[in-house]
Amino acid sequence: MRLTKRRRENLFALALGGVFLAGAIGNLAGAPMMIEDYARWGYPPGFNYVTGALELVTVALMVRRLTRRVGCLVGAIVMGAAIATLLLNSEYAHAVAPAAVLLGLALLGRMTPKNFLT
Repeated sequence: MRLTKRRRENLFALALGGVFLAGAIGNLAGAPMMIEDYARWGYPPGFNYVTGALELVTVALMVRRLTRRVGCLVGAIVMGAAIATLLLNSEYAHAVAPAAVLLGLALLGRMTPKNFLT
């Protein structure tokens, strides 16, 4: 079976959406280790819920092709903040995963046509 451009785009969007959904669940669950990380990074209590909500917004926007580019933008802001947080706290190795997701968002944004109806 040959994958069309649109099908590749949709599969890639689903994969990235899964990454953000997993992140949202982790942040919204409020695992003690996650809360300790946010405190160590200097964020106020409950900021993991803000991050989780933004990740859910990213997923919701990426599902539909019409709003996919906006979802990529929101996700890129979240990943940019994650990368900045990790680099400022000298956790360089941990910044690789969000950087890879950021690259994936950039690729998906390029794959999604500006004219969403095509």
